[in-house]
Amino acid sequence: MAIILEESKNKTNWTMVILILFLFLFIAGGTYALFFTPTPAIERFAPSSQKLNAELSKVKVENSENEVTKHPLYKSVRQHSLPPSAAQTGRSNPFVRF
Repeated sequence: MAIILEESKNKTNWTMVILILFLFLFIAGGTYALFFTPTPAIERFAPSSQKLNAELSKVKVENSENEVTKHPLYKSVRQHSLPPSAAQTGRSNPFVRF
């Protein structure tokens, strides 16, 4: 009797290798994008918080409420809906048996 021993083939799971490679590239790309790329264009054009705070501190709001409520456009506003009514919902004691 002859015993034939086959050499075990080194089967590589290529799907897992590609998945791990893709995951590594995704994490490396995200790290590069977060830490090493220049600032986005929107941050260059939008005012920084200090500029915005300086502009807002110049605004005077002493009599703005009176100016708004006395404006003829504000006075021309009409209410087109009814105020909500207080309807009873549910039972007075929800723990009482039916």
